[in-house]
Amino acid sequence: MEIDTIKNLAKAGDANGQFILGIFLENGYLLDKDEQAAAQWYEKSASQGYAPAQHALSQLLWAGRGITKNQALAYEYCHSAADKGYLPAQLDIAVSFEQGIGIEADQKKCLEWINKAVGKNYNPAITYLALKYAEGLGVEKNIEQAEILYRRAAENGDAEGAFHFALICLESENQTDIKKGLQWLNFSASKNYSFAHRKLSIIYKDGLYGVSSNQQKSYDHLTTAEQLENKSS
Repeated sequence: MEIDTIKNLAKAGDANGQFILGIFLENGYLLDKDEQAAAQWYEKSASQGYAPAQHALSQLLWAGRGITKNQALAYEYCHSAADKGYLPAQLDIAVSFEQGIGIEADQKKCLEWINKAVGKNYNPAITYLALKYAEGLGVEKNIEQAEILYRRAAENGDAEGAFHFALICLESENQTDIKKGLQWLNFSASKNYSFAHRKLSIIYKDGLYGVSSNQQKSYDHLTTAEQLENKSS
């Protein structure tokens, strides 16, 4: 869709067009970056009840980017999007309840919202819940449950889930599990997950898990990790 078409849709009051224009302005895509203008277009779209725009606006309000910081209002917009079933908003509401951002902390409600998103097979929520079980954050520590969730995310094609499931497999003394762990680690790296490249760099450098030492492959993985991290910063 051409930028002029998007602008015309936005000016005509189309909620999706307003949202997309906001994304372009926030990220400097095809237009000069302008977070204040992005917030204004998100607000126009959000006022029509468009969940993605409500969530996007909440992110700016939480951080105070392009608009005055207001965590209580951010929570309201995010909660509205979550109520509509918008999965990224449901996860963010869970985080809000976990950390008490814009609302009083409530671990029970945090889990309720995470599980709503997990029930829709939303990978970021699955890996987030897995982390909570792995570290005992607001729940009783349960490594087996964390492993189940990380594996579920990995099998869904999630790079982060694959990485953490790989680490669990590599802790095993069973060679079949170790082989599986290396396969998932390489899968995660193929999805451009920088931590997977860093782990592979160490494995090739030191010749771990039965992998032959290869300094060139170690260097290549480390370089790739640094490039990915620089790109995202």
